[in-house]
Amino acid sequence: MLLRFCSSLLLLYISMAGIAYSSGWLGLNSTADHKSRAPSKIAVVPSIKWQSEIERDAVFASPVIASGLVFIVAHDAKIQALDIKNGLLKWEATLGAAISATPAVGGNTLIVAGKDGIVAAFDVMSGKRLWTVKTGGMILSSPVIVDGVVFFGSKDLFLYALNLKSGELIWRYQTEDYKYGGIYASPAVDDQHIYFGTKNGVLYALNRTDGKLSWKSSVGSAVYGAAMLDKEHLYLGAYDRNIYAIQSDTGEIDWATKLDDWPQGSPVLVDGVLTVVTRRGTLYSLDKKWGKILWQQSLNEGVRHGLSVDANGVGIMGTLMGRLIGIDLKSHKILWEEYMNGPIWSQAAIIDGEIVVVTQDGGVTLLH
Repeated sequence: MLLRFCSSLLLLYISMAGIAYSSGWLGLNSTADHKSRAPSKIAVVPSIKWQSEIERDAVFASPVIASGLVFIVAHDAKIQALDIKNGLLKWEATLGAAISATPAVGGNTLIVAGKDGIVAAFDVMSGKRLWTVKTGGMILSSPVIVDGVVFFGSKDLFLYALNLKSGELIWRYQTEDYKYGGIYASPAVDDQHIYFGTKNGVLYALNRTDGKLSWKSSVGSAVYGAAMLDKEHLYLGAYDRNIYAIQSDTGEIDWATKLDDWPQGSPVLVDGVLTVVTRRGTLYSLDKKWGKILWQQSLNEGVRHGLSVDANGVGIMGTLMGRLIGIDLKSHKILWEEYMNGPIWSQAAIIDGEIVVVTQDGGVTLLH
């Protein structure tokens, strides 16, 4: 079903963190708690509706969907908005350097961050640039927007909070210095705090309003991915191949479970069970309380992103061989497969039962 914007059909997704989100896939993992969960159900066996042939450079960021548009960013510094009905280009804009971070949408504003340290705001419908802010380092941390505030990290070691409307700096917090360090992970946000990890393995919880430190702890290994926030715990993967469960009020580590390779993306949660995929393409399900491995399966293909999940608990992921997979995360049964025309480096987006996936060479496909 195509996206409709009449008020009678507007869906509201209420995150476990207590923050409401309107219908859309509005950033990395869709919501500020990084649950990667859509409120709609995809088809039992989805089929391709359209494929875009607009040329792009390498795409590593995930697609974002809002206001009937699909937003794609790439290493050629282009930002493109496609009509979700047919994949046709609606508008195009550019930054000054390659873009790897997934953009975010708040209201009628699209936020894009580049490797030149630039963060820019664009009008969602027209592509008009609204404001630009320069940080002191490369940005790989995908921005998150909550209550009119844009949160993101930079390689300059600062976590930033900017006013969505004006770009004005509200606060910034400087993390510990570290050789080749910086903030690569997208922050997770609840109603009081913002949580993120850094390349030196230190985790931070800051007051959302003023950026003051609430706690910090360490997992001892680089954190590149966003933590998934579920009530009193953060769940995240680190470069040491572990998945960690961390108490959100203290930073204390409850458990750590070693996997066969570096976990990719953020873990997802279905019926109290965590699922995560590793770099070499092994799917794991773990008990969220103890971290015990309940099930694992190798896809025999490399993976570079996390899963997206529909309302039925169907996980969607792509591989470096271009294989798009739908898997029931309760029964662990692979329900369907579809091959794209190139490797998939980014997470799929789900909206109103439709799936948008982008290949590394910029091919965009919508399935329904």
